[in-house]
Amino acid sequence: MGCRSLLQLEPNHTVIHSALYENYAILLEAWQTWARSTEDSSAYETAAKMGKHKHISAEEWRTFAQKADARITNLTPETYCGLAQKITEESVVEIREFLKK
Repeated sequence: MGCRSLLQLEPNHTVIHSALYENYAILLEAWQTWARSTEDSSAYETAAKMGKHKHISAEEWRTFAQKADARITNLTPETYCGLAQKITEESVVEIREFLKK
């Protein structure tokens, strides 16, 4: 694939959205950070046990996180990954500008 072909690439938002909501395990990182802030010495082990070798549904996430701060319980994969989306979109613009030179 040549550099010009890269200019034609567009993200498939439907596939990305589907992949994000397929597995809530990414939110275990946020939960672990919250748990450590409460001085939970077993935060890592708890998160690892919950997420090891399995997908976590939205319902499983809400049940697991219900004891946490509401900001954690109400997270979704999309809101938690929000900054990553912004950084990626900015990077795509920069790459396109670079390739046009």
